Amino acid sequence: MPSTPRCIAVQTATEQYDIHIGAGALAQLGQQARAWNKGRKAFVLTHPGLYELYGGRLSESLRAADYAVESCLVPEGERSKTLRHAARLFTKLARMGADRQSVIFALGGGVIGDLSGFVAASYMRGIPLVHVPTSLLAMVDSSIGGKTGVNHPLGKNLIGAFYPPRMVVTDTSLLASLPEREYLCGLSEIVKAGAIGDPELFAFMENRVQAIRERDEATLTTLIERAIAVKVRVVQEDPTEKGVRAILNFGHTIGHALEAATAYARYTHGEAVAIGMALVARLSERLQYCSADVRERLCDLLTTLRLPVAYADIMPQLLLDVMAHDKKSVNGVVRFVMLEDIGAVAFQQSVPLDVLQELLEEYAATPATAQ
Repeated sequence: MPSTPRCIAVQTATEQYDIHIGAGALAQLGQQARAWNKGRKAFVLTHPGLYELYGGRLSESLRAADYAVESCLVPEGERSKTLRHAARLFTKLARMGADRQSVIFALGGGVIGDLSGFVAASYMRGIPLVHVPTSLLAMVDSSIGGKTGVNHPLGKNLIGAFYPPRMVVTDTSLLASLPEREYLCGLSEIVKAGAIGDPELFAFMENRVQAIRERDEATLTTLIERAIAVKVRVVQEDPTEKGVRAILNFGHTIGHALEAATAYARYTHGEAVAIGMALVARLSERLQYCSADVRERLCDLLTTLRLPVAYADIMPQLLLDVMAHDKKSVNGVVRFVMLEDIGAVAFQQSVPLDVLQELLEEYAATPATAQ
């Protein structure tokens, strides 16, 4: 049964948009978009599987608000997040007569959101974008904050722009059909939110593991709203990642390297970030940023939620090479977000190369299920 969506406002120095959260929120999307947009054309960017599941419901809502709806389908997965696929979408938009009042509706997870945002930011120097996240990860992370991008062989999201959406519609009922692996992927980012800025959220997860596994609606709603609140707070303070927004990259430097080193085929983003967080927690302990107890709490929660905390069968030098090209490196020096306590981190911390290499070599031969 549809619930009354909750609205969280995002306000930066230059942008303002609302995040609507609730079961059944998709039905109201068309009228909500019509309130601020007078365009006639709506382009639903998604992949075929998601269009089959939810494209009809989204299109029905848009047509009821007097939009002419066109679908723009791309293959599922990270390998569609490329300049080549973006160019194909530019061509389709131009041929279908998209103008500056036309709206792109990104129906999907992080890949669809990043690609859609990049296309919306670039086409005619910017047309309206609405995120309709279908994965838990996208609901709490990638749909918020305006980061867009496509991948490059030398790095994940190496090409992109900051381009906030005009609206985000988070329909929690869509999570019922989410595959288990993708569900766990989103839980990884919620753990991150607690670790960097909400110790009560972290403790809530520790105490509600069974309800989380069962996808209890009330528990999930709490997790989503609190995780979103952490990201919104950070984004409002630093919309273009000049300072404190860097804390959102906790676990991502190693995580992105794992994804790139395995051609985005072995790990989901959430799995890679979980491993990244666990290894950075160990790094933080060794460099005396945090205690062993703090590191154990983080690794224990990840493991209890059935997320990996180590990798195997990847050459450490390959990971180091990828990290040297990471957007967060400066003059070839890799900088990390280090864990100080549950809910507290230090960002832009330089790590001695020998310490990092030693850690990576130690885990290169460790089973991926090790703790």
